[in-house]
Amino acid sequence: MKKNKLISLILIMILSLSLFIACSKGKNTSAIIGDIDFEVVGSDVLTDSKLEEWYNENHKEEGISSIDFKEYKYILVGAGEMPTGGYSVEITSVVGKEDTIIVDAKINAPKDDEMVTEALTYPNALIRVSKDSRKAALGDLLKETVE
Repeated sequence: MKKNKLISLILIMILSLSLFIACSKGKNTSAIIGDIDFEVVGSDVLTDSKLEEWYNENHKEEGISSIDFKEYKYILVGAGEMPTGGYSVEITSVVGKEDTIIVDAKINAPKDDEMVTEALTYPNALIRVSKDSRKAALGDLLKETVE
């Protein structure tokens, strides 16, 4: 009788373990769905040559680019070429979906009476989030008009 109970217990444990493995296989169980905490960083944190090269290749482009490096995913949102200084990019939200990280941002324009540099500029915002296998995608990129 004790032998049958032991065999039954072992079978239940094996079935439970098999069910757990089957349910979790292929899913990123650590992926955050919903708002994701992010940190705005400057290009000065890109001390590795791989990160510097990625930034230099992408910071002048309008749109989004990302790279996984060590424990972080770095996400760069660029406004493209602007005619003067005074423009900035502000990240308004970072939201995790099932297979994508959606980044919303807005481009802030200089005020009419603001003194600005008379040169072409390439405003961008660089953030980092915890490393994640999902791709980063640009959601809304709102352009503020000059008042």
